[in-house]
Amino acid sequence: MRIVHVAEVDPSPATGMGRVAWHWQREAEQRNVPFMHIGPRQLPALRHPAQFPRAARRLYRTMGQPGDCLVVHEPASGAFVGFPSPLVAVSHGIERRLWQMQCAGVFGDDQRPSVKTRVTFPWWRLRQADRGLRRATHVFVLNQQDAAFVQDYYGRQAGDVTVLQHGVDPTPLTAEDVPSGLVTVLFLGSWIARKGVSALVRAAAILAAEGHALQWVLAGTGGDADGIRAQFPAGIRDRVRVIPAFVSTGEAEVFRQAHIFVLPSLFEGQPLALLQAMASGRCCVTSDGCGQRDLIRHGVNGLLFPPGDADACAAALRRCATDAALRTDLGRAAQASVAGRTWARAAGQALDHILRVAAR
Repeated sequence: MRIVHVAEVDPSPATGMGRVAWHWQREAEQRNVPFMHIGPRQLPALRHPAQFPRAARRLYRTMGQPGDCLVVHEPASGAFVGFPSPLVAVSHGIERRLWQMQCAGVFGDDQRPSVKTRVTFPWWRLRQADRGLRRATHVFVLNQQDAAFVQDYYGRQAGDVTVLQHGVDPTPLTAEDVPSGLVTVLFLGSWIARKGVSALVRAAAILAAEGHALQWVLAGTGGDADGIRAQFPAGIRDRVRVIPAFVSTGEAEVFRQAHIFVLPSLFEGQPLALLQAMASGRCCVTSDGCGQRDLIRHGVNGLLFPPGDADACAAALRRCATDAALRTDLGRAAQASVAGRTWARAAGQALDHILRVAAR
């Protein structure tokens, strides 16, 4: 049995998608199942992401031994339709569903695709994704909303779609292991519109106007720290700390700084940052959609609010900021709900699915 994995991100514990593939690869190696990856490091430099699917397909054709199962990231999956080997299309957030949301202005009118993008993007990106999701032997998705979309939009049967679970890294933190001083709210993720950052800034402004003195830590944002800080009201900028990047081994220390974790995303697959916050015993406040809804039960192990609703986000943060007992209870429940959700177990389940598809 030989697995060929194709993705635009190489296996690595340092990135989200890369971390998933890295654990899959380790699990395959432990079972003595050959796992060959085709990604950026295996290909010549490409001038545009549109070139990746065909370049990966050409490299695969040159291999002396074909894979017994092709496991391909959704945007490149269409290029691998038609080979004799079974094809598993892996989505980290359905491209077509994200595109529909962007075109509908869900992320704001300023984030609607330009005329040029509306013409070119469906041709070079969505075409391959659509073809792969429609014709793959099996489809992996990361949340129930994506599973329902694949069945409805692409006409897939429920048995052809599997919702995978991610694992979490071990953490020494508990719900009681929180900093002293002002209540600190942590956002962990890229500072982009899709992450709901505009609603977060507005929520911070609402709370500041009400007189709530909170500290804000924005980590893993990328970009310019001063520029991000400048988006917040002038009166609280001295309480906004921006950490554009940090090494993966320092993740626990980032969570140690927080009383509350907030994820206002408008679109996610299955957010690793939220899972890790739960494993760290943080009180979690997140938008009610995508993978977040699969993980958080409102009022039980966290609080949910409508995506993009700054007032509701502020209300949830206010409730947690002013009630230490609630923070502790929600943090304990969050940690308990992901207990036993190890990467070894998650990768093992994924590999079991892949081997079953290959055998079938």
